[in-house]
Amino acid sequence: MLTIELNSQHLQQTLHQIEQTTGNLNPLMQSIATELATQTEENFEHEGRPQWPERLRRHYREPR
Repeated sequence: MLTIELNSQHLQQTLHQIEQTTGNLNPLMQSIATELATQTEENFEHEGRPQWPERLRRHYREPR
């Protein structure tokens, strides 16, 4: 099992400051979501960046 832990305290503080200034985080969050989706799609198109190991490339090429 893989466990990833992130300390997001600084991010949370920054987002709170933005929210206090603008009053609305929705446009920012939509922009971040769009960028993450774009990056994810590009990773699959290029079979990873850096490229995935061959066994993963085969796995995602095979029809399910």
